[in-house]
This record gives sequence, structure tokens and C-alpha cells, in this order.
Amino acid sequence: VWVNFGLIVLFFISMIYLMIKVKKNGMLRFGVPILWLLIYGSFLSFNVKYPYGCTMDYRYIVPTAFLGAFCIGAMYERMCNETSDFSILCRMCTVVGTGSFVVLSCLFFCFIAY
Repeated sequence: VWVNFGLIVLFFISMIYLMIKVKKNGMLRFGVPILWLLIYGSFLSFNVKYPYGCTMDYRYIVPTAFLGAFCIGAMYERMCNETSDFSILCRMCTVVGTGSFVVLSCLFFCFIAY
């Protein structure tokens, strides 16, 4: 749960970074955050309107995971060309966060008791 929370924080940092740094690609700069807000806003709206029907359905919020992975990957790709301390820290956080999420997810799902 904590690693997932860390990846969510990294996603928000990457989305803000891309909104500030990307100048030429309007879809990456504004399209991804607007799409994320639209999906997340509609999910929250459904949860308020239909609290017993939609709150159990995770499938409505799954596209935000893909948008998060896309933003983190785009930030990582841009940071590979930079040599500042911030870029090195972000690259290390990305590698450690995604790697530990993969390992912990495999351990969780391989050793889950039925």
C-alpha cells in the first residue's frame, strides 16, 4: 500500500513536471491531465450519486493507472537527458518505486492464501 501511495505521489509530480516543462506537445501537456481529471471526477461523481453501486467497481478507475504509468514513463524519458540532482533523484525514485511494486506484487499474489 505504501509503495503504491509513493507511485501515486510520483505520478502527480510527473504530471506537474510535464505540464511545466513540455512546450511543443499540447496533448502531453494538457490532454493527459484533463483526461485524468475527467475520469477521476466522473468516478467520484458516481460514488456520490450511487454509493452502493459504484464504489465497489474498481474497473471505472483503472484507466488512471495507465495514465499514471504513461506520465511517469514520459518524465523518466525526459529526465534521462538531464544531469541535475533533481533528475537523478526522480530517476532513482522511479526505478526503486516501480521495481519494489513489481516484486511486492509478485510476492503478494504468489503467496496469497485461498
